[in-house]
Amino acid sequence: MPPRNESRPLAKPSSYLARLFARPGAVSDHLSGPRLFAAVVLPVASVYLATTSWTTAASPDTFLNSLSAYVLAREGTVYLDDYENLRFSLEGMWIVEAPNGRLVSQYPVATALHGAVAYLVGGVRTEEKTVVGLDAASVAQRRSLGCPDWPWPCPAQPDSELDLEVRRVELPPIWPAALTAALLTAASMGFLSLAFRELASGRAALVAAGVAAFGTSAWSVAADELWQHTVAMFWISLAAWSLSRSRRLPALLGHAVAVMVRPLCACVSAGAALVGARRGDWRTVVTALASALAGAAVVVSYNAIVLGEPSVSGGYGASFTTRIFDRQPGWFLANFASGLLAPRYGLLVWSPFIGVLALGGRSAWRAAPDWVRQLAVGGALYLAAQWALNRASGGALYMYYRYPLRRSPRLLPSSYSAACTACETTQPGGDSFGAPPSSPSQPTYSPRSPELSTSRPRSSGPSIRTGTFFAP
Repeated sequence: MPPRNESRPLAKPSSYLARLFARPGAVSDHLSGPRLFAAVVLPVASVYLATTSWTTAASPDTFLNSLSAYVLAREGTVYLDDYENLRFSLEGMWIVEAPNGRLVSQYPVATALHGAVAYLVGGVRTEEKTVVGLDAASVAQRRSLGCPDWPWPCPAQPDSELDLEVRRVELPPIWPAALTAALLTAASMGFLSLAFRELASGRAALVAAGVAAFGTSAWSVAADELWQHTVAMFWISLAAWSLSRSRRLPALLGHAVAVMVRPLCACVSAGAALVGARRGDWRTVVTALASALAGAAVVVSYNAIVLGEPSVSGGYGASFTTRIFDRQPGWFLANFASGLLAPRYGLLVWSPFIGVLALGGRSAWRAAPDWVRQLAVGGALYLAAQWALNRASGGALYMYYRYPLRRSPRLLPSSYSAACTACETTQPGGDSFGAPPSSPSQPTYSPRSPELSTSRPRSSGPSIRTGTFFAP
C-alpha cells in the first residue's frame, strides 16, 4: 500500500483528449439529441441576447433588413414607398427604384421574412428619428458628373460641396430584428452541435459548438444584427445536421432557402455535386443541383415580379459581375491574402483554431464521411467566390471577418473532423496521439465502419458514416 502522502500519477493530456474526441458510444455520455441541443442553445442564446445591439443598427444593410421586415409584417408588402425621405441617405443607401417607380430593398426578401415574425407579434410602434440625406438637385448634379449616388465618394464632387438635408422620418425600432438575429444564430450553433455529435462524443460536440459560437464572428456579426449571414447560417447549419443523419427533405430545404437568402450559397450544393461526381454518385449530383436551382428559381421569380428583371443579382445589378473583369490578377491574390491574414478582419487572425485544425486536414479528409466532404468543398467554393467578387474587409465599419461567415457551418465540421482524426486511435491510457491503444481488444474507430456507431441505433436507414447528400 503506498504512503498516504504519495500523490496519484496524473493521466496524460492525450488520454483526456482521446476520451473527449472518442467515437459516439465509445465513451458513456448522455449529451445527444434534444439534450445536447438545449445544452448549447440556452447558454449561447443568453450571451447573445445580453450583448446584441438592441437600439441601433450599425450598418445600412441591417437597417434595411429591419425596415423591410417591419413593412412586411405591418403592411404585407415589400415596397417602401412611405420611406421616400430615406433615399440618398446613409440609412437608405440600399433602397432602389424599381422599373414601375416604386421603392424596394435591393436585397432578396428572404431575410426580411424571417425578421417579420418578431415585428408581427411584438406590437412595436414607430419613433421619429433624424437622418441626413442629399437633396434632389445635388443628386441630379452628381449623376451628370458620372458619380455614384451618395454616400459613395466621388472625386469630381467632394462631400464638402454637397447640400445635405436634415430629415425627420418615422422608423420602427431595431429590437425585434436583433431578437431574431440572436435566436437564429443560437439555434445555428445547436444544429452544428448535433452534426458534431455524429463525429465524436457529446462532450466534444458541446465544446466544439462553444468554440463555433464564441470563437467565430457568429457572435460579433450574425448574432448582433439581422444580416443575410444570420439567416443563411441558420439554414446551412440545419442542412449540415440533416446531411449527417441522411435526412433528405430538411437538407434540400436548408440549401434551397440559403440560396434564396444569398444566391452565392449555391456553392454549397455545387460542393456536394462535385463530391458526388467524383464518386460516380449521380443521384447526389442531381439532387444537390436541384436544391440550388429551386432556390435560384424563387430568387429569379421575385426579381422579375418586383424589380422587373428575371435575374439572380436583382437589386445588386451587374456590379459584381463587372468587377471580375475589371480587376487585375494581383488584386485577387491580395484580397485572398488579406481575407486570411489582415489584422483587422483576417479569418485566421480572429479564429486561429481553424488554421491549427487544418494541419490535420489531409488525414481528416481521408477519414471523413461524405457529408463532411460535401460541406467542406462547398465552403471552400463559397469562400473563393466571395473573395473573388467582393472586398475581403466587409466594409470600413467592421472588426472581425464578415463575408466568410456564411461558410462557417460548412468548413467547421471538416475542421472538427480533423481534431477527431488526431485522437481517434488514442484510447484512455494510450501513450500519445496516433499511438495504438493499450488494449488490443479495443476496436479502432473508423468513419467507414457503421457497426461501431452504436450510440443511437436506428430502426432503418444507412449508417451516418456512409450517408451522402440525399442517401435513401
